[in-house]
Amino acid sequence: GGIGELTARLPPTTPVGPSSNRRRQSKEVSAKPRLAVVAPFPVFPPMSSAEQRIFYLYQAVLSEFDVDLITITGPDRPAGEFQLGPGYQEIRIAKSRMHLQKEAELNRTAGMPVEDIGMIIDVGETPEYADVLRKCLDDADVVCVIHPYMFPAVAHAWCGPVLYDAHDVESDVKRRILSDSPAQEMLLKVVEQVERACVNRSEVILCRTIQEKARLAELYGAPLNRIHVVPAGYAPDRVSFVDLRGRSARIAAEHVPPIALFLGEPHILDAKTAAHLVACAKELPDIQFVVAGAV
Repeated sequence: GGIGELTARLPPTTPVGPSSNRRRQSKEVSAKPRLAVVAPFPVFPPMSSAEQRIFYLYQAVLSEFDVDLITITGPDRPAGEFQLGPGYQEIRIAKSRMHLQKEAELNRTAGMPVEDIGMIIDVGETPEYADVLRKCLDDADVVCVIHPYMFPAVAHAWCGPVLYDAHDVESDVKRRILSDSPAQEMLLKVVEQVERACVNRSEVILCRTIQEKARLAELYGAPLNRIHVVPAGYAPDRVSFVDLRGRSARIAAEHVPPIALFLGEPHILDAKTAAHLVACAKELPDIQFVVAGAV
């Protein structure tokens, strides 16, 4: 069954397959090296914090690289090739019907959405993905893996330099949120094994905090000099910052009631939190509750 297949298809620490560090002669070659960024979800338009981090972080390297975002999508977003700017595009593949069915089966077994973990094997149910990925990697000089879940697919098509953009420590995150189900321990084992393989294979690892850096080194023995902290940020040219004193003065001048702000993600835990805040708001009428973001 699907759960058993998860461990059977884990990649070796050393990738297999032919070296893909070459350019196809049929394409016009840019003077800049090409970075292929492989993510397990669509990126544009960026709504969640993960999508925004990917979109703006790799937009920021366009002076040094041409960037291809290679993503995969369900029926909620269209597939296709999207030009995001000069030298910047997203190549998005639609999951097949069988892929979506397998995904739904694994979600039922796990008792919650686990499409990201299922990518380890379910992406094979979308044959177009492997074809497009290999063609894109043929044009790449460096490959970046976002989260560890697409690493098995990359490892079977690429032998060149790998950058791992971790976003978080996935094994720790999944241990906190996975439902108590017969599949829980197997899923946790799979996440840990794939994350370990991805960390061990990558020449450079990015994470968001010094705590995540220490944890990745502790769990997987990665040398600290290979792990680099790239904190979450904001775009100062688009967002004006007001310090606490300025906000307090503005609130006092405008007689604004106390505000409780929750910035949410399109995630099951954030949806539950937002529902809880709605209940709190009924009992705290003197506080204005604001739920913002893509929750």
